[in-house]
Amino acid sequence: MIYRTLLVCGIILALTSLYFGVLSPFIRAREYIAAVRSISSVRTIQEFEDNFNRSLLFPSPIGKEEVVKFLGNDIANILFQEGQSKEIAQELVRFIEPHLFRNNVRHMLLGGQLYAVLWERYGRSEENFVKAEFYYRQALSIGPNLPPPLFALLGLYIAHGDTEQVGEMRTIILSYWPDAFLGEGQ
Repeated sequence: MIYRTLLVCGIILALTSLYFGVLSPFIRAREYIAAVRSISSVRTIQEFEDNFNRSLLFPSPIGKEEVVKFLGNDIANILFQEGQSKEIAQELVRFIEPHLFRNNVRHMLLGGQLYAVLWERYGRSEENFVKAEFYYRQALSIGPNLPPPLFALLGLYIAHGDTEQVGEMRTIILSYWPDAFLGEGQ
C-alpha cells in the first residue's frame, strides 16, 4: 500500500515537473516566437498587445524574464525607427513597463533605456527623464558597483546637462575604476 502511494506520488511529481519545467516554458517560447513572426501584420497598439500578451501572460513559472527582456529590446528597436510617432512610442513603453522585474538589473536598465530614448527622441519631457533616472537608480541600487547602471546614469546626466550629477557619477566611477576616463583629460 505504501509502495503504491509512493509510486503514484512519484508519477504525479514527475508529470508536474515535466509540465512546469518543460512544456509550459516551451509553450511560452512558442507563443513569443509566433508573436514576433506575425509582427508585420500588426496594425494597432491593441493588436500588438494582444499578440504579445499570449506569451507574457502565459501561466508558466519559467521564461517570463527572458520574454520581457527580448520584447523590451524589440520595443527599443521600434523606438529607434525613423518616423516613429511619439504616441506609439509612449504606448509601447507603457505596455512593457508593468512586466519589468523590479529586482532585476537588466530589466531596470531596460526601463531606463526605454524612457531615456523617449526623453531624447520624443521631446525631452521631464516626466520621461525622471522615469529614466528612476529605473537607472533602481538598477544601481540592485548592483551598486556594476558598470552599466553607473555609465547609464552618467550618460543621462551628460545629455541632460546636469554638471553636478555628472561630477557625482564620475567620482563614483573613478572610485571603482581609477583609469575609467583616461584619455579624456579628466
